[in-house]
Amino acid sequence: MLSITVVYDNHKCASGLTPRWGFSCFLVVKAHGDARRLLFDTGGDGATLLENMQKLGVDVKSVDAVVISHAHGDHTGGLHAVLEKNPFATVYSPSKFRLRAVEKEVKFIIVEERTELFNAVYSTGALGGFIKEQALVIQTEKGNVVITGCAHPGIVKILKVVKKGFGDVYLVLGGFHMPKSGVSEEFKQLGVVKVAPCHCTGIAASKELETAFGSNFLKCGVGARIQM
Repeated sequence: MLSITVVYDNHKCASGLTPRWGFSCFLVVKAHGDARRLLFDTGGDGATLLENMQKLGVDVKSVDAVVISHAHGDHTGGLHAVLEKNPFATVYSPSKFRLRAVEKEVKFIIVEERTELFNAVYSTGALGGFIKEQALVIQTEKGNVVITGCAHPGIVKILKVVKKGFGDVYLVLGGFHMPKSGVSEEFKQLGVVKVAPCHCTGIAASKELETAFGSNFLKCGVGARIQM
């Protein structure tokens, strides 16, 4: 079982929440008798993140691990606030970045290669050149679910890595970093079934994907919930 709740994004899918530039989603993954709660990225600021989480019924103290896609402020800005509330969460990042002095005891793991984080939950490892970025892959009965932060290495390149290493992609969700025209056809050639673009995907690419995928296009933004 997989549950995804978008808790920070510059687009809004539910009333009463605050949209801000950045991205974060909360995942509950139940596989092989094991249940894990993950926060993928932490948005741009802690106050907005924690407020949205509270309104969406997400307990920050329940988070087992924080997975950082890449070390940009709109994805790491809320990390300090999360760790203040929950210093026991393990942080997984594809690169080093400065933590505050009070966080020196936090378990911080650099993920360079493909890594199994928990049952059915994997990191692609650090992809790209100058900007190192990891994506999250969750194995479900319907297929692989891919979560991206900004997709700086290229969303199509990331999906090719996932397809080669893990198999077919059922759903891809997150920021796609303004891909070029024709991205929907490349997604379909890779066998992607459902798409949920948000954050930095851009209006043109989002409209193209919505037209191409129809009912398999999922509106995404803060407040969006997906269960599988």
